[in-house]
Amino acid sequence: MMDTSSDHRRQRAEDRLASLDEAARRMDHVESEVAAYELRIEGVINRLASTEVEGKMDDGLGSVVVNGEGRLVRVKFDPDRLSATEVSEVGGHILTAISRARSTLNQNLRAGMKQAAREIGF
Repeated sequence: MMDTSSDHRRQRAEDRLASLDEAARRMDHVESEVAAYELRIEGVINRLASTEVEGKMDDGLGSVVVNGEGRLVRVKFDPDRLSATEVSEVGGHILTAISRARSTLNQNLRAGMKQAAREIGF
């Protein structure tokens, strides 16, 4: 017959092993959720990379288009408005429109990430 201190130690060891097993199961679950989140975020980024976003210039002068990486793709002008605009002001209008387009792109990225997180329960 074993003494009670050995039984107690054995029980404590078994309890610790059970606790470690449960922690490992929880960790596996968390890892799978993180992997799912990463896939969704990657999907959002890939979708945005293939999109184009327009930014308007003030006074109806025209617009610019940036791709999903924020790079300038196109500049469009209203010819009538352009001819009535000081040449020295055109660059500032273009830069402002690019900034607006990039801001919209960033908002879309953040919204996509939040949606992906909601879909997997984060």
